Amino acid sequence: METLSIDADVYRLTVSVEGDGWSAALQNALAGVKFGASQPVQVFIKRDATSAKTATVKLTATSESDPTKTMTVVYSLK
Repeated sequence: METLSIDADVYRLTVSVEGDGWSAALQNALAGVKFGASQPVQVFIKRDATSAKTATVKLTATSESDPTKTMTVVYSLK
């Protein structure tokens, strides 16, 4: 019997934005990342002509193999 070695996980990504007239989206809601590594994620931000001057974007990654493992990054836009 062959031993299976797992050295990465798949993370489900979600993005939200707080700020009138701002929106945020992801091109892909999943990211595969090796353990101990990091990976850039593109977040697309849009604002309309009458939007608030500032906004806060939250990006959350949740492990598909263990949903209790999450990480959230918060960015302030000005």
